[in-house]
Amino acid sequence: GSSAPASAVGVSATANAAREALLKAPYADAPRETGSARSSGTQLRNRMSRAALDSFQIAIHATGDAAVAEAVQAIDDLSGDYAGERRWRIEQAALVDPADLPLLARHAITAVVMPGQLHGDSAIAAARLGPDRAAAAWPWRTLLGAGARLAFASGAPAGPVAPLAALASAISREGAPGESLTREAALAAHTAGAAYAGFGDGRFGRLAAGERADFVVLDGDPLAASAEQ
Repeated sequence: GSSAPASAVGVSATANAAREALLKAPYADAPRETGSARSSGTQLRNRMSRAALDSFQIAIHATGDAAVAEAVQAIDDLSGDYAGERRWRIEQAALVDPADLPLLARHAITAVVMPGQLHGDSAIAAARLGPDRAAAAWPWRTLLGAGARLAFASGAPAGPVAPLAALASAISREGAPGESLTREAALAAHTAGAAYAGFGDGRFGRLAAGERADFVVLDGDPLAASAEQ
């Protein structure tokens, strides 16, 4: 009933370069394939219910637009049954149908994304999705504009812990500059947004009295630098 603990339970996974991301329309380079789901809709809801009953925060790994649609619908179906601050999370959310944005906003769902992985993934997306859908992938600005929340993560150990490179990806948004973020929004996603996503706000994520912090000394201001710098 009260705030969930910071640990998260992954209850559904769809994603990678092997055409496993669950899509609403077939892959551009495999017209008979739409990907696969690791959990059926019933399994997903059952696992979410079990986690919520034990006050675990729920994080659903969903990459393709069909997977994201199933995740947000499941959250909408269950949100009335579990009181308290749930802070629902979708990990990746790399492709989102605009029709599903209102539910993302209604429940203030946090999309936990890995901008540092974009460079390698964007070439795969262009081949798998075709140019139109690839250009609409990783819709960070759209998600924020619709009222969803955004948190940056590294994806470690699958990816390097490289926050400055991640900020560069976010403010340049290779392949789709319309989805780029301001430097302030990118920094917020990597700090306060990430803390909020894991119930860490108030303990870290901001430069504020009483909150934990690590410090590094840089030779330039990231909020004034170009993506290349």
